[in-house]
Amino acid sequence: MTYKLVITRRAARDRDRAFDWFSANYSNAYANRWYQGVSQAIESITQNPLLSHKAQESESLPFELYEVLYGKRRNKHRILFTVENDTVLVLHIRHSAQRDLTADDF
Repeated sequence: MTYKLVITRRAARDRDRAFDWFSANYSNAYANRWYQGVSQAIESITQNPLLSHKAQESESLPFELYEVLYGKRRNKHRILFTVENDTVLVLHIRHSAQRDLTADDF
């Protein structure tokens, strides 16, 4: 079963900000490769989202939060999402070094 995909405005803004940072600090080519790669990683979640790891924040939230990691070494990002019926809802895209999410972040 393929799930529908919804990317929240917050997650889209997270992705755009990361793109801008990579463009300013690495290169436009690197930023474009990263953007395409993270977009493909997000799309791949729709195949089997419930096989993804639960995010460590999930225990302190009133809903199940899952994560998929994208990137390597210093440029690893967490794609954080939840599953509602037949829909994958991408909530945040955060650098792996950022603090954990709290209920106030939603």
